[in-house]
Amino acid sequence: MLSGRGTYNFNSKLSFRLTADFSQSRANAAPKYNYTDFASFERFQDANGNPLPVFFGSPTNPLYNPGIIAQGYYDNLNYPLNELNEQRDINKLTMNKIVGDLSYKIIPDLTLTLGGVYEYSNQNKLHYASENSSQSRQYVNYYSELKNGSILFNLPRGGYQTTTVSSTLGYTFRGQLSYNKKLNEDHSLNLIAGAEMRKIVNEASSFANFGYNEQTMLQMPVDYTKILGTDYWPNSRFPQNPVLRYTNLFNKAYQEDRYVSAYFNGVYAYQSKYILSASLRIDQSNLFGTDPKYQFKPLWSVGAAWNIEKEAFMKSLTWVNSLKLRLSEGFNGNVSKESLPQIVAKYALNNRTQPNATSLNIISLENSSLRWEETNNFNAGLDFTLFSRIFGSVDYYLKKSKDLLANAAIDPTKGAAATILNSARIENKGLEFTLNGDWIQRKDFNWNTGVAFSYNTSKVIDVYQNNLKYNYQYVDGSVAANYIVGYPVGSMFSYRFAGLNSLGLPTVYDQNHNAKQLSYISNDEGIRDLDYSGNSIPAYTFGMSNRFDIGPFYLYFMVDVNAGFKTRIPRPSLGSMRPMEGAENYFRNPGDEKNTDVMGFPATYSYDSNRIYSVYNNSDTYVVNAAYLLLRDVTASYRLNSTFLKRIGFSNFELKAQGTNLYTHGFNKYNYSVITGSFMRRNLVPTFTLGLFTNF
Repeated sequence: MLSGRGTYNFNSKLSFRLTADFSQSRANAAPKYNYTDFASFERFQDANGNPLPVFFGSPTNPLYNPGIIAQGYYDNLNYPLNELNEQRDINKLTMNKIVGDLSYKIIPDLTLTLGGVYEYSNQNKLHYASENSSQSRQYVNYYSELKNGSILFNLPRGGYQTTTVSSTLGYTFRGQLSYNKKLNEDHSLNLIAGAEMRKIVNEASSFANFGYNEQTMLQMPVDYTKILGTDYWPNSRFPQNPVLRYTNLFNKAYQEDRYVSAYFNGVYAYQSKYILSASLRIDQSNLFGTDPKYQFKPLWSVGAAWNIEKEAFMKSLTWVNSLKLRLSEGFNGNVSKESLPQIVAKYALNNRTQPNATSLNIISLENSSLRWEETNNFNAGLDFTLFSRIFGSVDYYLKKSKDLLANAAIDPTKGAAATILNSARIENKGLEFTLNGDWIQRKDFNWNTGVAFSYNTSKVIDVYQNNLKYNYQYVDGSVAANYIVGYPVGSMFSYRFAGLNSLGLPTVYDQNHNAKQLSYISNDEGIRDLDYSGNSIPAYTFGMSNRFDIGPFYLYFMVDVNAGFKTRIPRPSLGSMRPMEGAENYFRNPGDEKNTDVMGFPATYSYDSNRIYSVYNNSDTYVVNAAYLLLRDVTASYRLNSTFLKRIGFSNFELKAQGTNLYTHGFNKYNYSVITGSFMRRNLVPTFTLGLFTNF
């Protein structure tokens, strides 16, 4: 990375400031596997060190594989040890940013600043799978066919390579007037007014090569119209092999965002004790709808502050260094790209025409009424400094949001039954507290602690035409996106599990506590079949850091706690690659339902299997407390203060050792925490770093 900073003063009124940053990086990677991808009995190599195939990524039964090879096809199995050498990913990233500002003092208190920002980044991603990789072998096998007793390979043998090139280009131009004036001993005024234009263009394209030779950099031709057409039937010997998609081989994307803004900020202070502030901002963007009544909507805020420690009645409290009371209220907005004023379509291959033709698939419909997601904010806060070494703040906030984007039903004749509209209202309120203090200060010893605590709760007030009808729609993971009126964002609903019946199928209690088996929609009572289990978003967050400085040595550690929320753990399943404890005690025969709640292999052909597994996987008996503790960071550092090092030009020489994510604890009987990302894990993967830092 290269950085440059410079300021040039032409005269006492005119100056120019320039900042430039350039960075370039390259990352090489091999295939990464997760231990949960493999069965516990599988091995990667035999006793002689020869690679062995595994079930994961092997679409063919190992018993049939030798016969497939004997017929002239590729080996169709996956050998993880081989893949580490036969596949690779290369990622090259170049970033460049230039910031320039020209300032001119019109009069002593009034300054005009003209400036801009230029940003450009280019990324080149290359994925290569050699002829011996499972990816290349399985593609070639799948798109082969028997003709006149011989094998015709429609994909050439050789390497497979995909290349994705993407870039981001951004321009920002800004003009600003700043007025700073101390009117007299008691009054001061600070005013800022300006305008800004911004444009961001994202482009990306991708292409693929088959039969690619890295040495000659040559590729072989492929008849994509044939193998991706509707009249082509892949080789029936390989029904589970991976399938090619035209958009994964060749694609192009273009996105352009434009913004125009005007803003004003003003601050008035009396005797540095009483402060009033106000701000106003108007934004326009091509992301807004075309309806004029939703354009140029101003965002604003007003605030007041009182420096209480400057009052006469506080003079006797010498241990109070500062005490500021803050109040503010305002309106701000957010632009989301989940919906756009234009029709959004994705490049595709239409295999319903002969010959196949390129086409567009509609991703989202035109929304001419797209507008700000609006939020009214009220905040009350108190900042304090005590004994010159304890700093902290307390804040209470209330946020009322409306026109939030959510799924809403629309007229099906418009092209879809539902789309994303500005249709929801939500209320958030919470409390935040921070504290930082040096508890012990000595010449060669210092102990500092930092604490941060927050509490937040939300409630969905209204959603336009939220047409959820069936119970499974509340437990399928889309609750937070759909919003349920009267409940917090992120609400979790569960079936009232009533155990297995004599068929080994899960049953639930209805609202009258009568057990029933859900089948199709005949006895589906929607949300009445469910209980509210809690929120899936933490209500409480707590963080604490401690640092101990002992001469040239210091020790630092940080702990995070998240609490006040629930999570759902997976049920024991026989179909899992690594069955959970208890899976062996599954239902086999009528009568077993008295001793187990683990489903076996139900004959679901006469039932709605989706509802069966929805009930089984989303029952209240497997909802647990999701609170967890994470030891996020432990750092030890030693600073060398050597006369010799200073003599040869080093002003600082520091040796540092750091460990992150060292310990995780879940506050439930399974010791599970959602931050690990998988129930199979009880801890995050720790990272250790050893570094040497110098200044000269």
